[in-house]
Amino acid sequence: AAPTRGTTAPVQQPIRVKIPTASGKVVYEGNGAVIDASNAADGYVMVKCSGTSSRLKLRIMYNDKPIDYDLNNQGRFEVFPLQMGNGSYKVRVMENISGTKYRERFSAVVNVTLENAMSPFLYPSQYVWFTASSAAVKKAYELCAGKSTDLQKIQEIYAFIISNISYDKVKAQGVINGTVSKSYIPDIDETLQTKKGICFDYAVLMAAMLRALNIPTK
Repeated sequence: AAPTRGTTAPVQQPIRVKIPTASGKVVYEGNGAVIDASNAADGYVMVKCSGTSSRLKLRIMYNDKPIDYDLNNQGRFEVFPLQMGNGSYKVRVMENISGTKYRERFSAVVNVTLENAMSPFLYPSQYVWFTASSAAVKKAYELCAGKSTDLQKIQEIYAFIISNISYDKVKAQGVINGTVSKSYIPDIDETLQTKKGICFDYAVLMAAMLRALNIPTK
């Protein structure tokens, strides 16, 4: 018999998740910044920047509409989605000069034709980061063992999260008073372990668990 909702069963299939890579086939670089667009057809770019101690941001522009992210200055690649569909994206690495003012350090235009329109919502990215070894991914596979349809899997993950994760009022207050960084990004395994989180934590945990099951999730 299929397991009841919220219980787990032995994983009956190997865990396979999509793995973003900076394969170096299409690269734009300058002034310490590197934009690897080798896999833009899969709906993501990988970006890194070094040579500065200033705060960095990444701005991805599509039809003059910007989406901003924080970017580390350690020279370590991070993954960012190209989630607005086919077209021309301007990817800008921005460096803080004072207060809330930024200037462009480097930029490149990436022309995108997606092989699968859902790819940006299947791969791990900076906000929704997971790997095959993530505890939350393993939990998703355990919960959905024996489930045959996407809808059944979505219902199972949803039921698990609302039954096991509580709203973290202390962290929520920290967002308001500034003790929680504005650049805060959830850790799905921490949310799973502590069993609490704010809205961002709930959303990222569910997105990661479903993407790991090859269910597109925004």
